[in-house]
Amino acid sequence: MQHTLIPDIQRAALRRDYRIRLLIVLCFAVSVAGLIGVGALFPAFISAVNEEKSQLRIMASIRKDNDDSGIADIEAALVRDAGLARSLSARLDEPKHSLVVGSVLNVRATVRISALSIEPNATGTLSVHIQGEASSRDALIAFKSRLEGLSAGNAVNPFSLDLVYHTSP
Repeated sequence: MQHTLIPDIQRAALRRDYRIRLLIVLCFAVSVAGLIGVGALFPAFISAVNEEKSQLRIMASIRKDNDDSGIADIEAALVRDAGLARSLSARLDEPKHSLVVGSVLNVRATVRISALSIEPNATGTLSVHIQGEASSRDALIAFKSRLEGLSAGNAVNPFSLDLVYHTSP
C-alpha cells in the first residue's frame, strides 16, 4: 500500500481500516462455515431423535406384552454363566502348572531333567515327579534343597525325587 501523496497519519488510518475489514471478512467466513456445519448436522439430529422415539416405543410395547419367555431365556443364560464363572474362579486359587515348571527349571543348575509330570492333589497342592540325571550325589542333594526352598512347605522325596509344591507362603 504505497500511496505516495497521502500523509503518514492518513496512511496509518487506511491500514487500520484495511485490517478491520479483513477481520470482518474472516469473522463472516467463520460464521458461514459454522452455519453450514450446523445445517449439515441437522438431518442427523432429526434422525437420532426419531430413532430414540422408535426405540422407546419398542421398549414400551415389550413391557406391555408380558412375554416372559424371552426374559426367562435371558435369566437362564445368566444363571448358567454365573455357575461357569464360579467354577472358573474356584480354579484361580490353584497353582499354575507353567509357574511350577518354570521354577523347577530355574533351580535345576547342572541336573539334566528328562521327564517332569504334574498331578494335582485333593489338598490344593501339586505333586511334581521329576526324572533326570545328576553329575554327582552332591549335585542331587543341592538340587533337592533348592527344590525345598522354592516355597514354604515344599517336601521332596529324595528316592523318587517327587516334589509336593505348596503355593501359599
